[in-house]
Amino acid sequence: RLKSFEGLILLTTSNNLKREASNNMLLRRIHSIFLLFVLLLGCAGMNYVQAANVTLTLTASPAAGGHVRIANGSWTTSTNGTTSRSVPQSTPMNIYAQAASGYTFSQWNDGNKNATRAVQITKNTTYTATFIPNTVTLTVTSNNTNYGTVTGGGTYNYGTSVTIKATPKTGYHFVQWSDGNT
Repeated sequence: RLKSFEGLILLTTSNNLKREASNNMLLRRIHSIFLLFVLLLGCAGMNYVQAANVTLTLTASPAAGGHVRIANGSWTTSTNGTTSRSVPQSTPMNIYAQAASGYTFSQWNDGNKNATRAVQITKNTTYTATFIPNTVTLTVTSNNTNYGTVTGGGTYNYGTSVTIKATPKTGYHFVQWSDGNT
């Protein structure tokens, strides 16, 4: 006997099917297998939509203050302190900020104070890493203030050029600084 079930042809004989209940159970199993088969065939021909790409921009501020990069990327800031990359939307990734010599990482523009952090962006996004210059204290002293005075000491940003000056009093002359410079 030939039966048709939603496009699937099933050939049975009355000897193979003893009861109507067995028929119903077999048809239910075949229906389940058929649906799975249709689902698999349908999925095989489907075009999957990939997540859209968005632009992640990282900026170092000031540009000389440090470098920024994305995880698994060999990419650092360009000469103006900004770099961008197209990334899959909603893909988690790590971004990094590394201070240059004489600077300390302060924070990202959203207030996050972790130099390395996880982000997951859903739209074009810019993160700015703020770096602050380290400060140094320069102390200048005269070995005897009766002989003269010195100026130029203070707290300065790392790398700043500073002019120091020794002014001898009348009857004295300047000999040298403690490092040997005259």
